[in-house]
Amino acid sequence: MQKALLLTCVLLLNSLLSDSQAPQQMNYQAVVRTTNGQPVAGGTVVGLKFTIHDTATNGMTVFTETQLDTANAFGLVVTQIGRTGNLALVNWSSGAKYLQVQADLNNTGTFVDMGTSQLISVPYALFAANSSQGPQGPTGVQGPMGPTGASGSGGGATGATGQAGVTGSTGVTGQQGSTGATGSTGTQGLQGPTGIGVTGSTGNNGATGPTGVATSGITISETQNDTMTITTTSGQQITVWAKGATVSGATQTMTLNLDGTAMDTITAYNDAASPGWAFKLMFTNSPNPGNHTITIGGTTGTTNPVIMVMKF
Repeated sequence: MQKALLLTCVLLLNSLLSDSQAPQQMNYQAVVRTTNGQPVAGGTVVGLKFTIHDTATNGMTVFTETQLDTANAFGLVVTQIGRTGNLALVNWSSGAKYLQVQADLNNTGTFVDMGTSQLISVPYALFAANSSQGPQGPTGVQGPMGPTGASGSGGGATGATGQAGVTGSTGVTGQQGSTGATGSTGTQGLQGPTGIGVTGSTGNNGATGPTGVATSGITISETQNDTMTITTTSGQQITVWAKGATVSGATQTMTLNLDGTAMDTITAYNDAASPGWAFKLMFTNSPNPGNHTITIGGTTGTTNPVIMVMKF
């Protein structure tokens, strides 16, 4: 089988020399035979592995590919080297090239080496793709000048200028275009200077108000919720009262005091049945002239106690 493969390969490479195109493939065909020399049956799957070595049979590998093919009824396998690989990577001008062929019958994964042989004639088209351009030839001798051609006859006289054409009528006025979009608001201008106004004349005095109630010399100098300080200048009679409310669940005895002396006392109680039970205290007295302090005693358990001087 090895001889049949090698012989067929050489014949096909020689036949490719006359191809005027430069395809990156080489035709290859071989008759695959069994160990007893008979062609394999038609439809047999044959794996072929092609390897091209540079300068020697065991030289550097410059191309390799593996492909699966099927034998015909005569055991013949027809394919192309370069069908799955790239023959353009081979530099055919760098020296001799050697083709190694390996075969695998029925795609077992085991390849049998069929031998390596030199590619005697590199296809011209593939070689030309790798060869350098030759030197430019010398410039040829300039040929003799040809005879001058006969002059052409002169043209006719220039014709008179034609009359100006009639001005055409004015075209129909086109429709008015749509109103353009409103422009954006401009930047606000600077604030103007402050105007100088004339001061108006002074108005008339208002009418005199009614006479107020006399306080008879009593001054309230400090007032809080539960404390008040008053000042008297004579022995006026004053009436003072206070009010407030207890908090829930508290029992409290409240006193209204004048200068620390209890003037009125009340006991207040608050429970769930009567929340916010209110209390009120009051006394009338004529203290000596001077400063006096009015307070509410026992304010724990109360809310918002208030003292007021009602009359003096």
